[in-house]
This record gives sequence, C-alpha cells and structure tokens, in this order.
Amino acid sequence: MIPFDQFRFELPWRVPARDWRLSFLFSGLGLWCTACPFSGDGAVCGDAIVAVGEQCDDSNAQGGDGCSANCEVEPGFACEPGSACVVQYQAVCGDGLRASSEQCDDANTEDGDGCSAICQREAGYTCSGNSCIAVVCGDGIIAGDEQCDDGPYNGVGDGWCAADCTLEPFCGDAIVSGTEECDDGNTEDGDGCAAGCRVEAGYACVGSCESVCGDGVISGSEQCDDGANNGPSYAGCTADCRIGPYCGDGIIQSSEQCDDGVNAGGYGECAPGCVLGPFCGDGVVDFSEECDPGGSPNAFCSEACTLR
Repeated sequence: MIPFDQFRFELPWRVPARDWRLSFLFSGLGLWCTACPFSGDGAVCGDAIVAVGEQCDDSNAQGGDGCSANCEVEPGFACEPGSACVVQYQAVCGDGLRASSEQCDDANTEDGDGCSAICQREAGYTCSGNSCIAVVCGDGIIAGDEQCDDGPYNGVGDGWCAADCTLEPFCGDAIVSGTEECDDGNTEDGDGCAAGCRVEAGYACVGSCESVCGDGVISGSEQCDDGANNGPSYAGCTADCRIGPYCGDGIIQSSEQCDDGVNAGGYGECAPGCVLGPFCGDGVVDFSEECDPGGSPNAFCSEACTLR
C-alpha cells in the first residue's frame, strides 16, 4: 500500500518525433517531475526549437549527429538554428582529405611523391584530390610545370614547343636567341628593334635599344643628326643631337640684330635674316616718316621722324 504522504503516477507526453512518459512524485512537500524531457525553463529537447538552456535542437534527442540527447553541441560539430549540425573540420596535412589551403593530400607527410610534407604540389607532378602523378612530357597534355606539350611534335623546330616541354625561343620573348639581332619583348617597328628582331637604322641594341647620336640618322628622340658635323655651331645640330641656335628661335644670339620668332620685316619689326627692319632712326625716310635724321635729330627733323 502506497503511503498517503508519498506516491508516484505517470502521464503520457508527446513531442515531435518522440513519445515521452512523464513521471511525477507527489509527497506532502509538493509535486514534481522526476523523468522529464525538459532541458531548461519550459524547453523541450527535440522540438526543433532552440530555447533557453539549449545549445541546439535538431528535432530529435539522439546523440552522434552533432546535437546530443541533451541538446548540447557535440565536439567537432557546429550547429546553427534551423539547420542540421555540420562537421567543423580543420585541415590536417596527411589525413588524406584535401582542405583549406592544401594543394593536395596523399595521406602522408613525405616529400618526393608529388605532394610535399606541407601538402603542396611538387614540381613535375600534377595532383587531383589526394592523388599525384608524375608529368610525362610528350603525352600531349600540358600539366605540372610544362609550358607546352605538342606530343610527338615537341622539338621539331616549328617555333612552338621544345623537346623538354618549354616554349621555343621566338621573336618578342625578350630573349635574344638564334639569328635575332635584338629582342625588346615586342614585334613593333620604330623602337629600335624591328618586327623581325632586326636592329633599325640609327639605333644600337644591347639589352634595350637606344638611338645613336652622331651616325647621321635621325632616330628616337633626336631632333637632328648631322653626323660628324654635330657641334655647337650656329644653325646646326648640337653634339647631343638637339637643334642648335638659329634665326627664328626667338632668341637674339651670335650675329643676329634681332629675333622675334616671326621676323616678318614690318615697320619697326625684325626682318628675315634676323636683321632690323625699317624704323625711325635708320636714316632712311620710309613708310609714314616725314624725315629721318638717323641717330641724330636736328633742327629740321625730330627724333619722331617728323619735320619741325
């Protein structure tokens, strides 16, 4: 017979995907649940609702799937509300699983097998997943460190792929080879090295191409080139292949009387040849002058070339 002040009774309780049976204990001190599916204040583990006290809730109360029977996140898993728990994996080189920054993972940490000790692809190999194979030059497949692979046509001298699966030299590769006189990395004319990798007139090419001042050929940035006649002469070409002083450059120099850059020869202006044009005081009555006393005004002609 159950004592009056203490007895047990059970009630069925259903939550999603699981039947529960609640066991209550009654005593003179009160009534409380002794076998309940609650994990916190009103929280029911297994109802797919992450409530207070739960770290996760994946609609069941089974462990091993990331969310334990007590709705706690299991080690090695990450759980987001509304989504299934997923494995939270950190790449480990040598475990056979390629992850993160690994280029390969062949389940070991040895060098020399295509996948290095730090899970990076080694030269001469091609890797897919956790398997690395040596590259075969001549199989027609460009792989690993090969620059090209024409299969049986490697090394035939067609200007494409050499026998070792590297690109054959060609005009424009910036390497002077074979019959090339120069190679500036392009196939354009006018820069010293022509499209056929030949040195253009007026240039010298050693590595890069530079114009030659003094060879009588105007090239590059040269303004002139009189060959052996280059020098500091008037109206000639300077030693650095720049145009020297000349009549019309706007600068009075050497034997010039004037130089306004135009030298049109109007009244009071500079005439062609950089000599002074007609002006009051030259002793010649011209244009609108009434007289011209030269450089000495007198009693009859003023300094403005007007009669007194």
